[in-house]
Amino acid sequence: MQDIAQREIFLSNRAYDRLAARRPGFKPRGARKATVKIAAGTIKIPRPIHCPDNGVAFLFLNFVHVYEVNTPTGEEAIDWKLVTGEPINVQQDVLNIVDDYRARWMIEEYFKALKTGCSYEKRQLESKETLLNALAVLAPIAWQLLVLRSVSRQHPEASSQYALSLNQIKLLRAVSYPGCRDGLVRNVSPNS
Repeated sequence: MQDIAQREIFLSNRAYDRLAARRPGFKPRGARKATVKIAAGTIKIPRPIHCPDNGVAFLFLNFVHVYEVNTPTGEEAIDWKLVTGEPINVQQDVLNIVDDYRARWMIEEYFKALKTGCSYEKRQLESKETLLNALAVLAPIAWQLLVLRSVSRQHPEASSQYALSLNQIKLLRAVSYPGCRDGLVRNVSPNS
């Protein structure tokens, strides 16, 4: 295996999670920049004996190892071992694999917003057409939920208009405030 690159990556804050705490590598941590080295190579594994013999004796997979250097005292070092069928012919191929892996949490959060925040699974829709129609409506809402969460975490003092338009704020107020069920929102200032 050969070192391909060195890079700084931002590690987000990870709060204590009682279920994740039981697994190694999921301890709480503070946000920080980490310097990682990235190595890549191809690994050759023999064909499992229980698989039918199709004339292929070995399977070739690409392996990317991301490991932290100069880890701060008391912190758990980054050590990702990624196995892929994606090419690793040039440095950019390897960096793309690492970036795709780093994006996995945002993808997971998006589907969580779709399933939990938008209750997609609870809609009890039966046909493919109705499921796709609901998804077409709920997908942008799930994305907006992620934007709101991100803004509230990064800029807790920011106005709601940092993430929402005035019309969106009016609509949310109309459907959430008791007494405003008629859809009319009164006294909404542009600085809300």
